[in-house]
Parts: sequence; C-alpha cells; structure tokens
Amino acid sequence: MKKVLFLLTLGVFLSADPIKIAMDNRYPPFEYPDSSGKTIGFDVDLAAELAKRIGFQYQIVQMDYDNICEAVNDKKVDIGISAFGDDEATEACDHGVSYFESELLFVKDKSRNDINSPEDLKGKKIAYDADSSVLRDVVVDFGGKPVPKKSGTFIATLLLLHEGKVDSVVIDSCNAPVLNGNLSFLTTADKNRLDLISGGLSNFMIYHTQPGDDSETFVIFPKDGRHEALKNQINNAIIQMRSDGTIQNLLNKYGLK
Repeated sequence: MKKVLFLLTLGVFLSADPIKIAMDNRYPPFEYPDSSGKTIGFDVDLAAELAKRIGFQYQIVQMDYDNICEAVNDKKVDIGISAFGDDEATEACDHGVSYFESELLFVKDKSRNDINSPEDLKGKKIAYDADSSVLRDVVVDFGGKPVPKKSGTFIATLLLLHEGKVDSVVIDSCNAPVLNGNLSFLTTADKNRLDLISGGLSNFMIYHTQPGDDSETFVIFPKDGRHEALKNQINNAIIQMRSDGTIQNLLNKYGLK
C-alpha cells in the first residue's frame, strides 16, 4: 500500500505543473540555439526522452550555467540539465547518475613543433573554459599560465591559438565534434570567425588526451531532497537508456562518441 501511495503522490506532482528544466544554451552540441533561436541539442533530446519515459510535461528555462544550481535550490526551477560536471557551479546541488563521461583534450596549432605533450606546457599560455575550475587546475598542474576564455567562444579561442596569442588550448571533449568538422551547430558569427583561419580546422591537432576529474555529466537536483522521487525516476531512466542504447544513439547523433 505504501508503494501505491508513493506512486500516486509522484504522479500528482508530475502532472500538476510542467517540470521547469534550466539550461544554458551556450554549450554545443549539448544545448545551443538553432537559426530561429530555439534551444536544441543532446540535452534537449535527453529531456524529451526522460519526459516520455517517466511521464511528465516540462518547460526549458534559459539561464546562465553558473546560476542554475542556486535557482534549483531557490525553487525558481525544478532541475538543471546543462552538461553539468562536478565543479564549483554544482557543488551545492544534488547530482544524478552520469549519462556521459568526457575527456580532456589538449589542442595545438600543427605548426608548434615545440609542443608534443603536456610536459611541454611549462611557462606557456594555455587557454581554457573559464567556467571550469578543473581545466584551470590541469593547466596549473603542468606549469602553464592559465588564460580563461568565456564559455561559448571556442572558435574565437582557436583563432587566438592560430595567431599565436596562446600556445595551447585545453578543452572538454564535448568540443570534439567541431574539431572533427561538424559545424552544424555553430553560429553564423563562429562560422565567420573560422573563415578568418587560413586552412580552417586542418591547422589544429589533438596531441594529448586524458580523463578529467569532473568527467561525469549529470542532472542536478535541489539539495533539500524535495524532488527525491523525481531524481530516482530520472536516474533509473538514464540507467535504462544507457543499457538499451538510447544514450549511445544520442552520442552518435551529436558526434560525441
């Protein structure tokens, strides 16, 4: 009887109002705006599949990555799905099970014969995503000089690399599709920036790959446990999606594996 009541209570919660899901649409291919401004991407597809399997309505709320955890805890939104890793921006929230494990990619301009491994980065200027304290720590650990770059400016950072204004770039492997030539989710501005690089993406190469300390990617939930039932259902759905190949299909769709 308790189990039946539990499920009925969860059903009422899920059907009362749409689940508000916070996303930052500056993280292609996980979330990014299409030509009409609508947010699309891996996490959007993930949210749709979770809603279908669990049975809830939802609303995507655009919000800066760094502000989402606070908004979840302050009840402004219910959960966050935005390529979240274990970093300062998510430490105050509860974490779900991982649906994607990223790696760290070290990128250089092919003309740099003096850089062939992370050990060659000592004293050199290394660009990284300013939102990731883990990436900064990696740069510092190898003796590099950290150069923070705003999230969503990967192509602009590659231009700086090509111009020699930074010596290398350390990125999360979620950017790998761009390096592999998948430009479908780039903005017009980024495509124009890429045109400024003579030879385009062929100038760059990944010279080192390693696991990251925040390699897991997960949904975030409020710390007070008020959505514990929803968290359990989402976790179970993600485990099932990993088992039945749904997650892998999404990874393939967006060039992430």
